[in-house]
Amino acid sequence: AEAGAMKNPGDMQQGPPKSPELAIEELAQTLVNQRDPRFKRFWDYKPAPIICRWLQNSKRVNCLIGAKRSMKTSDGIIKACCVYTGIVPPGIRAHWKKNIPLDRPRHVRIIIGSYSKHWPETIRPYLIADDKYGFLPRAWASEYSSSEHMFYGPDGSWLSITAVDPDQDVEQDE
Repeated sequence: AEAGAMKNPGDMQQGPPKSPELAIEELAQTLVNQRDPRFKRFWDYKPAPIICRWLQNSKRVNCLIGAKRSMKTSDGIIKACCVYTGIVPPGIRAHWKKNIPLDRPRHVRIIIGSYSKHWPETIRPYLIADDKYGFLPRAWASEYSSSEHMFYGPDGSWLSITAVDPDQDVEQDE
């Protein structure tokens, strides 16, 4: 193609291929401009100062323990969404130390007490509610298997919701 000519769909890419990090960043930028309230909420997220140290944790298994209404669930969901999507929002990047493998599908598991109580009342709204809570972008929430309690991402990654005891509710201390 001539210099300055417009690129047509299907034309071969000129130059070196994009890195997975650059491809994910470009995808994130295109999603910012779409009308997905969950992605906007995810992209604009700013962690509480106490959570910044926890975000630096690069361990494979993470657990948060704290008082009621101390942002444990929302911060845990945000971290799970970052690993599942491969996208780390700008407000978290300075604190994020974990290398997310972008060259292969990522597998994330959120462990809850029960499917009948914790999934519909707490976890589902933090993941996919369009009002004021949901964080999981639509592109990664569009394929959900209710029988497996799994989200399948466009790049082959999955996010699983696993109950400690899937057949029986866990008693709650009030």
